[in-house]
Amino acid sequence: MAKVYYGCDERDRDWDDYAERCNALELDLTHFSHPPKISTLNTWRVESPRGFGFMVHARNGVSAELPQPPEADPASFSDAMRRAWDETLERAEALAAEAILVPTPKGFTPSAAHRERLAAFRESFGSQINAALLWEPSGLWNIEQTREAAEEADVVPTYDPFLAEREGLGFRHGDAAFAITERAARRRQFDLFDFKQLLQWTRKYDRLFVMLRGRFKWAHAEHIQNAVQQSASHTD
Repeated sequence: MAKVYYGCDERDRDWDDYAERCNALELDLTHFSHPPKISTLNTWRVESPRGFGFMVHARNGVSAELPQPPEADPASFSDAMRRAWDETLERAEALAAEAILVPTPKGFTPSAAHRERLAAFRESFGSQINAALLWEPSGLWNIEQTREAAEEADVVPTYDPFLAEREGLGFRHGDAAFAITERAARRRQFDLFDFKQLLQWTRKYDRLFVMLRGRFKWAHAEHIQNAVQQSASHTD
């Protein structure tokens, strides 16, 4: 069975209460009006339970520079971007993050130039981290294109696993990253059975990074927690 890190994109109340619901936290510091200092992030790491995982978003300066004009050198990155990446690494190190998530804006398309750009980014910066490097596109990308580009660049693609299963894409091995909001159907909320199925589909993976978002995230956290616990008890 894969090691499953599941968490929401906000922490309500204190660490003890949150850790009863999730074993990871998706952390986008750009949402903070006053981003926490490195000393604060160190405190969060110390206060979080043993085995807890942080999934940290890269600084905006990283994502904003990836969609370069096609004529630009795909391996050329500005000093400002490098500083943003260094700050990302500093935050990730303070939290002992399990994963760093690099989201890309709509201007980053499935074109050959942008896929080459993603691979150049991974080659230039990926060796600097111990955490898994996750990538989440937006805009025109479908799941098949996302997974192909991620494989070319040696990064972990982030997508909706239930949509992938519905499209018959199947699952592989290694690490996987999933963003789960709600079902695109009349019954919007996923239930325990859905998450038990998800664990069955992904049992060959080493690690799963599951980011729970949207209005049903706390209910989904409860369901995936129960699914993980039940799966572990059957394995023992």
